[in-house]
Parts: sequence; C-alpha cells; structure tokens
Amino acid sequence: GAALPASGAPGAAAWLLPALALTLGSLTLASYVGCRTATAVTGGGWLAAVLVPAFAAHGGSLTARLAGRLAVCFDGAQPGWAAAAAVCAVLLAVRRGAYDYLENR
Repeated sequence: GAALPASGAPGAAAWLLPALALTLGSLTLASYVGCRTATAVTGGGWLAAVLVPAFAAHGGSLTARLAGRLAVCFDGAQPGWAAAAAVCAVLLAVRRGAYDYLENR
C-alpha cells in the first residue's frame, strides 16, 4: 500500500477490513440463500452503495467522484466495518451446521 501512488482514494490497507466484512457477510448470507445468491446480493449491494451515488453526483470527473465516495465508505467507517465483521463471524459460527447441506440449495 505504501508503494502505490497517492490518488486521493483510500489506501490499499483501508480495503482489508471492508473486504473481510463483505466476505463474512456473503458466507453468512449463503447459509440462508445459497452461495450464488448471497454473493450476488452482497456484491450488488456494494456496487450500488459506491457507484450509484458517484454517478448521481454532479461536478468533477467521475474518477474524482468515485474516489470521494470510496473515502466516505472508508474514512472513519473502519470501526463500523470491524463491528460488521465481528457480527457476521458470530452468525457464521452459529450457522455452521447449514453448510452440511449447502449443495442442495
């Protein structure tokens, strides 16, 4: 992350906790609805949360608006991502028995 050029977007290390939370969220949701649906919902939700406001905003280049939107999702939100990851990890542990029959969904 330190070797990457500064672009105004969050640094590479800032992506780790949200990535963990979204991965755990997908795995937890998969215990209810199946892997394909869970990853589509989680990925689609992330894209909607980042891209829709970036496209809807006016002024500046799309790259600058996208970098601003990513900064909103990461700057100061790391405790929220940590809490989401912890909750999803607990739910995943509670629902671990659902993965015994996952291939039937």
